[in-house]
Amino acid sequence: MAIRSFKEKAYAKINLFLNITGKRENGYHDLFSVFQEIDIFDTIEADLDDGVPFDIDLTGSPCEDKTKDLCYKAADAFFKTAAVTPVYMNIRTSKYVPSRAGLGGGSSDAACVLKILQEYYGGPLNDRELLELASSLGADVPFFLHGGTCLCEGIGEMVTELPSLKGLPLILIKPEEGVSTGICFNKADQREVLPDIERIKSEIGRVYRDASLCPSDRIKKTADIMVNDLQPPAEEMVPVIGDLCRLLRDKGSIYSCMTGSGSSCFGVYETAEARDLAYEEIFMDSLCLGCRVFRINAV
Repeated sequence: MAIRSFKEKAYAKINLFLNITGKRENGYHDLFSVFQEIDIFDTIEADLDDGVPFDIDLTGSPCEDKTKDLCYKAADAFFKTAAVTPVYMNIRTSKYVPSRAGLGGGSSDAACVLKILQEYYGGPLNDRELLELASSLGADVPFFLHGGTCLCEGIGEMVTELPSLKGLPLILIKPEEGVSTGICFNKADQREVLPDIERIKSEIGRVYRDASLCPSDRIKKTADIMVNDLQPPAEEMVPVIGDLCRLLRDKGSIYSCMTGSGSSCFGVYETAEARDLAYEEIFMDSLCLGCRVFRINAV
């Protein structure tokens, strides 16, 4: 009988852009997006003990019913899928990533749980099985199994590693208001897919696969074709999103956008020095009263 303890950082992400390319009969949406991890993270600690009766306990969960928590769902699904003898698991989450923000905090936490269990049991699931399991938990979870900089397609299950954007300086602003993901997608469904989406895919793929370009140059070369299709409907519900993106541009960002289904907005800066100067002004701007403002980097 033994207790093994694990501790992992569950990094948040931004979507540099997000195109909706279709909707499936089951209601899931096909997406085309570049995901980038950023240096905001939750901390996931887990103790696994084979000497007490099986259970999955959570500490720090925002859910009153633990079975609704993505960490619980990840552990439960792993035990059912991996054909291993389940052991008692206590998962402790220290939350720092804002919720209802488009940052994938819950999905990143769930991916950490899957990675912990894979390590504990010696990798019982192959890459395909682990990816399928992650996809069943949520569209962002497969990306977090990999992390870094990735092109994500389909319903999130098609993850392609790209040359790293590590170190890219950013400012992230999270308004007080959140956005309902479901309502946001429903409103986006009423809009037409961009007629030149194939050209956009080709150009994005060409630029972001070019490792000879520095991270900021990749942003500048594609800034005029990168959009988040969920941003217009999100702005209908939380108008300050558009104001914050304009503020970031006014304060020198080379590109600004909403991430995911919102409500967080980010600005990309060419240098850390330019970012730091802008941060001081943005933090004090009246538009950011009540907002959380982060000075961050891509990881």
